[in-house]
Amino acid sequence: MRPAIERAVSLVGVAEPYGRDAQLVPSADPDADPVPWTGAPLSLGDVQTLRAIVVHGCLLVTAAVSGMRSSELLELDAASCRPPAQLPGGRTRFVLSGRLVKHRDERQKVTEEWTVIEEAYRAVELAARLTGPNHCAFHTTMISHAVRQFRPWVNSPAGQRLGLAPIPDGPVNGRMLRRTLALALAHRPGGVLAAKIHLKHVSVVTTEGYADPRELHQTGEKSQVTCSRREPGGLRRYYDLTS
Repeated sequence: MRPAIERAVSLVGVAEPYGRDAQLVPSADPDADPVPWTGAPLSLGDVQTLRAIVVHGCLLVTAAVSGMRSSELLELDAASCRPPAQLPGGRTRFVLSGRLVKHRDERQKVTEEWTVIEEAYRAVELAARLTGPNHCAFHTTMISHAVRQFRPWVNSPAGQRLGLAPIPDGPVNGRMLRRTLALALAHRPGGVLAAKIHLKHVSVVTTEGYADPRELHQTGEKSQVTCSRREPGGLRRYYDLTS
């Protein structure tokens, strides 16, 4: 028996089965060289944990740069990623389709679309692939929980090896992300109207309240999007909503 085991070990080794010959991927640090996507071979449990972390990251990206409510994020699936549309000037419009849920029961949900930047579109696309067909892209949309799971991994050696910017300590929730996005949009020419349309507000008065920095200050909240040192292209000219 021992010789057979030794031969098998010499052929396949004893390392975990996934990522033994990990392909190189671009580092998040533009000045760094490509790195293997994993620093060490992974077990099946490790892969499942990493998948959950990636889905949490996809949720945070989508929530932060789309402004969608938690109930609307839960409606997203693989079919939500509409085919990208080519616009004059070489631009591309990315659209997520879903349903408006707030103040509606199941029979009153309204089909709606959100024009987003490519990062949000790709995040939903990836999350839907990882969660599998016939499932929602996100099984939960508790932003604070996603941050508690995602931030330690990003700040760990595994995340730093990939060149990811450390995420500072502090509370983060969906309301903070949505209001921060409203600030980023509204403080541009024509931005209040663009924010109202994009955030699906019934009244512009609501948007103006979201766009008032005092609203964040009075609740002890800080801007979560505009402070990022790697923010996605100035929100792509507030999603080209005025085009």
